[in-house]
Amino acid sequence: MSQPTRDANGRFSIGNPGGPGRKSREVEREYLQTMESIVSGEAWESIVQKATSDAIGGDAKARQWLSSYLLGMPISRVEEPEGTDPMTEMIERWRQAKLVMAQELGEE
Repeated sequence: MSQPTRDANGRFSIGNPGGPGRKSREVEREYLQTMESIVSGEAWESIVQKATSDAIGGDAKARQWLSSYLLGMPISRVEEPEGTDPMTEMIERWRQAKLVMAQELGEE
């Protein structure tokens, strides 16, 4: 019989082999490809527009979701130069990332 992985108090025992670890990059790429095949750029724009409308209407979760993409965590926030539109910038960065991923996968 194998050695128990937890002690009497529920803590991991010395020599515990640990879990399976993080998923491989290939699995992440597969997930991203699946998501991109389902959610088009136009659909994503619609999602962001709806979230924006909801946030303006007072939906705190929509505000939080948009803020996490547009502003990041407070410690990593970077001031945008005056005259830039963060929403447009975010969509453009997403499109560029999608293009780069397609090029890496040879799907230009």
